[in-house]
Amino acid sequence: HYWADLFIIEVLDPETLEPVPDGEVGEMVVTSLRKEAVPLLRYRTHDLTRIIPGACACGLAMPRHDRILGRSDDMIIYRGVNIYPGQIMDVIGEFPELGGEYQVELTRDARGLDHLTLTVERAGGATAGGDAALAGTLAGRLRSRILARMDVKVADYGSLPRTFSKSKRVLDKRYADAN
Repeated sequence: HYWADLFIIEVLDPETLEPVPDGEVGEMVVTSLRKEAVPLLRYRTHDLTRIIPGACACGLAMPRHDRILGRSDDMIIYRGVNIYPGQIMDVIGEFPELGGEYQVELTRDARGLDHLTLTVERAGGATAGGDAALAGTLAGRLRSRILARMDVKVADYGSLPRTFSKSKRVLDKRYADAN
């Protein structure tokens, strides 16, 4: 629930900034109604969520929004499909034999066709046996959830680059030779 007497929460299409229907995912935009010193007026959070339609079973009459599903500024457009890294992480999290580190590499071939390769690490202590089957199962589940076909590779634990701040999860090489 959010307190509609204190905030106006809008959910907008991140590209057109037009409102999306209740139940559809978009970017949360907030306006504060009571803050006087530094009010927020249609503040774009870049957080993705949706307004949950209908009445809540708890009986509270305040409107509701879903949990934060990802960030609009992290969106990848691949073969006409909008993909958010959080969607990929949600599917990876369903496999206990996989760790939390992954990397997406986007490339474009000579014909102009985009390709996406997902490299995901095994969990610490997991063995390499069955990587091909695991990669195939993960690729199939990603395709059914995200509606995008991608190549999946399983790598050793600790083999993907780490930084002290934000990990570089997406390497978009599609435009590297466009200059």
